[in-house]
Amino acid sequence: MTEGDRRVSDGRARAPGEVAGCGQDCLEADRLAAILLRLRLGGLISLVSVAEAEQMETSTVTSILADAAGQELAVERTGDRSGWLLTAEGRRVGEKLLQHQLDCASTPSSRPRERRRSAVLTTYELFLPLNAAVLDLCTRWQVIQQDPLVLNDHSDPDYDRVIINELAAIHERVGPVCRMLTEAHPRFARYERRLSTALENVVGGQIDWLTKPTVDSYHTIWFELHDDFLATLGLDRASEHARLQTGDTSSDVNRK
Repeated sequence: MTEGDRRVSDGRARAPGEVAGCGQDCLEADRLAAILLRLRLGGLISLVSVAEAEQMETSTVTSILADAAGQELAVERTGDRSGWLLTAEGRRVGEKLLQHQLDCASTPSSRPRERRRSAVLTTYELFLPLNAAVLDLCTRWQVIQQDPLVLNDHSDPDYDRVIINELAAIHERVGPVCRMLTEAHPRFARYERRLSTALENVVGGQIDWLTKPTVDSYHTIWFELHDDFLATLGLDRASEHARLQTGDTSSDVNRK
């Protein structure tokens, strides 16, 4: 056991594999896991933004972040660019807590424990080709031509309409993936809801909701879902890239 594991196991949220029993310990660990994941997804993020994103009371988030700082899982930055940041140790512990959720008897899930991890892995395999399609679409939404560079100023409604229709078609494939994930753990349910809202806004003419980072755009949510997969499965982008280079994926974006 590392010193970091001792700190977590001795604190309010115990490390996976060291939980004496499911119940309050796991409830508190789940809250810590959610906040550490939010810091991972948000980069430098304010306490209020964390509370809003996770639908927690500000006082609860304040207490959890204070404990996390004491365990060197997160640090608070002050000054012109203030907020909270995840540490390397917080990243590692956060991954362990997320992975533990798949094995915990107290996790509310429609799938038995022994099938949750395989369900997440299966949906990740389905996600990978969809990810390539979404990223290509977002690139074409922002850039019409690479050489010479021609940015999309959205003055051509026909060009934009083609891409929006493509996104709607891809989104039909995304829904089942999100629902499979939600069967493994209910915390994944928010992704389908948020993606659907973003798509509705884009279709309704609010084009910023496709890629703009300052709103809860489709691309922003998609990036978060991708990083959530990596954290939950204990993967990184380097290993994912190698996996794709060798063609080690069982899914195809055009598969019906």
